[in-house]
Amino acid sequence: MSRSGYDDDCDGWDLIRWRGAVQSAIKGKRGQAFLRELRDALLALPEKSLCTDDVARRSSAADPDGQVCAIGALALKRKMDAGQSRVDAITVLIDEFRGVEGGEILAESFNIAGALAKELMFVNDEDLYEVDPPKRYAHVLAWVESQIAKEPK
Repeated sequence: MSRSGYDDDCDGWDLIRWRGAVQSAIKGKRGQAFLRELRDALLALPEKSLCTDDVARRSSAADPDGQVCAIGALALKRKMDAGQSRVDAITVLIDEFRGVEGGEILAESFNIAGALAKELMFVNDEDLYEVDPPKRYAHVLAWVESQIAKEPK
């Protein structure tokens, strides 16, 4: 099973209900506010790349800056906005979210529906069978932007 908790056993009415829950979470007030904040966090990343399977990680001890997934980008931005250095924020995120799977803890941490957390984890980790982190970043950013409702003028 994947980090998102998605598997191939969901079909028929279960799949229809699940896709409805995802769309409801995305279109709701909380979901839209989250997606706007997520877009801004992704755009603020100095290196336009995303990792998979972890909120944050370091590829080696010689990599103090570390890497983040999409939701990790938002967590990193929040911690840095609160005054933490990038290195300290990455360290905290690695410890805070080590081994998190299924999206429930992320949903609670970011005050979003579990369906939205799981969908974002899927888009980040599995939607694009591409191992190139910059291409993953571009794909996730495009998905986030496509989910944000146009504001009326």
